[in-house]
Amino acid sequence: MKNKGIIIALIILLSIIIFFLVMFLVMYLTGRINQTNGILFFGTKKSNNVIFDKTYSVEDINNIDIRQDAGNVIFRETSEDNIQVIVYGENESDVDVNFNQNNLVIDNTNKQKFTFFSFGVITKDIVVYVPSTYNKEIKIKSDYGNCEMLDLENATVDIDCDCGNVKLGKISNATVKCDLGNTEIKEIFNKCDIKVDCGNVIVGK
Repeated sequence: MKNKGIIIALIILLSIIIFFLVMFLVMYLTGRINQTNGILFFGTKKSNNVIFDKTYSVEDINNIDIRQDAGNVIFRETSEDNIQVIVYGENESDVDVNFNQNNLVIDNTNKQKFTFFSFGVITKDIVVYVPSTYNKEIKIKSDYGNCEMLDLENATVDIDCDCGNVKLGKISNATVKCDLGNTEIKEIFNKCDIKVDCGNVIVGK
């Protein structure tokens, strides 16, 4: 009787494991699972809806401060003498952009909570177009998502990324803190302080 009970328990356990493996395979093949640095995020969706699009004069901005909870932060080059900010999301009220005393603050945090398995997370990218000659400060605080930046040889960059990769071009001064993810920098001209808890650091590749 005892052996029979153990066999029944093992069959039930095996059935549960098979069920979850099949569910995982189906969700992975249908694109409903995103994997970032070994962490699985179930059901994450990337928003393609533009909720903010505005252009500023580069001369008016001394500091760019970005706060992001879920989504990539991408800096791209523009030939214009302006800074353009584009934010993707679901609702216009999700993002708070404040321009005051030459400081541009972009707050795209909705306090979404992440666990090892996260369901129904909407990722909302922030794309900033800046001229490569921009020589002021850029600060990024990101909970989940990659941070990508073009060659900004004269800017001072401060990045704090909880979960995601950091990829920088040519940079003079940078501070990078990455809890979970890889940090890659093309070239450092002056100094860079890098702290990574779990991930690789690549410079000059």
